[in-house]
Amino acid sequence: MRKRSDEAIDELVDDAMKEAEEMDADFNGWINRHAPRWHELGRDESWIRNRVQVTQAVRNFNRMLIERGLREEQRRTLLRFAFTDGSLPLEQHQ
Repeated sequence: MRKRSDEAIDELVDDAMKEAEEMDADFNGWINRHAPRWHELGRDESWIRNRVQVTQAVRNFNRMLIERGLREEQRRTLLRFAFTDGSLPLEQHQ
């Protein structure tokens, strides 16, 4: 895994949290919004399935933290740590 700047990690966390919320609100809509673009970029079905699984992992992690009563900033900190320590895969969340 290559090193990422703090700013890039923060952007990744922002995007991941937003996508997790969008996926929670409308899973099929989320897929329908993203899959055509991924196909345009040449991503295959295996990559797309993996990408969906990564976003679901972020969503589930975020849900667990919400259920534990953590505030948004606390969730962001833990999500950031999970991306940087490898608990959640960085490379598929692009």
